[in-house]
Amino acid sequence: MAFVRKTRGMDATHAGTDIEQLLRVAIIEQIGQDRFDLWLGNRCALLVHGDRVMVECANQLKLDWVRSHLRHDVEVAMRKTLGQQAVLEFRLRRETPAVANAAGGSGKIATSSASPAADPLPFPASSEVSADPHGGFASKSTGADVNHRPSSSSPREPQSSPGRKFAAFSSFIVGDGNRVAYTAAEMVAQRPGSVSPLFIYGPHGVGKTHLLESVWTQTRQTHPRLRTVYLSAEQFTSYFLEALGGKGLPSFRRKYRDAGLLVIDDVQFLLGKRATLVELKSTLDHLAQQGRQFALAADRSPQELAEMGPELTARLGAGLVCGIATPEPKIRGKIVTQAAAALGLKIPTPVCDWLAEHIAPDARMLSGAVNRLWATSVAHGRKIDLSLAEECLSDLTATAGAAVRLKDIDKAVCEVFGLPARSLQSDRKIRKLVYPRMLAMWLARKHTRSALTEIGEYFGRRSHSTVISAERKVGTWMDKNESLDCAGAKTRLSEALGKIEQRLRSG
Repeated sequence: MAFVRKTRGMDATHAGTDIEQLLRVAIIEQIGQDRFDLWLGNRCALLVHGDRVMVECANQLKLDWVRSHLRHDVEVAMRKTLGQQAVLEFRLRRETPAVANAAGGSGKIATSSASPAADPLPFPASSEVSADPHGGFASKSTGADVNHRPSSSSPREPQSSPGRKFAAFSSFIVGDGNRVAYTAAEMVAQRPGSVSPLFIYGPHGVGKTHLLESVWTQTRQTHPRLRTVYLSAEQFTSYFLEALGGKGLPSFRRKYRDAGLLVIDDVQFLLGKRATLVELKSTLDHLAQQGRQFALAADRSPQELAEMGPELTARLGAGLVCGIATPEPKIRGKIVTQAAAALGLKIPTPVCDWLAEHIAPDARMLSGAVNRLWATSVAHGRKIDLSLAEECLSDLTATAGAAVRLKDIDKAVCEVFGLPARSLQSDRKIRKLVYPRMLAMWLARKHTRSALTEIGEYFGRRSHSTVISAERKVGTWMDKNESLDCAGAKTRLSEALGKIEQRLRSG
């Protein structure tokens, strides 16, 4: 069965019909023609709108049976056809638009049973949805609120994204670069309020959201009576402005300041939003006074969020601050394996190793590469091997290859400092090697997304703490613009860096 994607310029109704037909074929392959004809066939409608699939049945008995006995098989076929992000919903078929309108505007979609394949309107949120399992690192969520019922005076409630559940600790892949953050998140989930705030930072695609979602999930399981709220900084801003404009500020403040656990993702979004920052500071102060837990994440450390103001920055850094580095090769390999397992694939070890080495060290990029590899294999009927990977992922590897590599930095530093090639990779600790090696580690942190352990291993099999120490030391040198012995002559650090980076740019 070919992998299907809506193409630009294709008529939307025609494209939707094609995808629905392919979905039917995939379900037949999963459950067999006889079971399909008996329980689905013309008795139920399969509607596709974007990444959402609706199964409509004519009566409640049929709906309950299909949902109980065929949900898993439909989900498997749906993911093969539409991808891992697809959402499955079930509902009773509405015979005519008039019936739906007579129901008092319930928000359900009105469709005619005579044309089940018609392109539907966007599906409403529904509690009858399937749970979309996560891979190694979680995707963004639109927000969730537990144990809180909306009132007419409260601002619009953030709802959990339909069709998926939040990530859990069990699916998080632990490595040297994220172990501290993982341990801290587990501790907070087990004992909310013990260390607050928890602040997790790092570049995109390293698992920050996954850990926040895991804290939220585990806290609900461990402390079911505790009120928990999860949302993004963008949502916090939107709800605050909505409450401010609609005179619903008291309800807004009760909602977030009464939470036992408040989780906010992508805090860097708040930069420049002065009124929202004041409100967030007051909210965090209130939670801290009550001994309640809040957990946040951003793409940079609290010190790098200085534009938020010294008071809020101090509060963000007052609890437990944990950085997450990009995943090292071993962890990237596990991410690939996990993404493949979600598709029911077993990728050969050489291909897995190749993906971990040549695709950008970003969990989403790695998962996307596996999805494309699987789709290409299905579409062309070819087995997954190294040749297919190199062919269908050439654009991704070309992008990755254009980036600065550790060996590029090693070569450039050796040339500028007049050192033998690859001498920085030795474990010798003589002065003429130590300083250039520390500078090389600093450059690796600046120009690559290599994990701390990966950098340390490359430059003389050193620990990640050595890389952190080197980074701080070079930062001190830069503040003072100190001079280093460069090829037998004293050279200002700024000048040496200029020469090295010029070599890196010229390739």
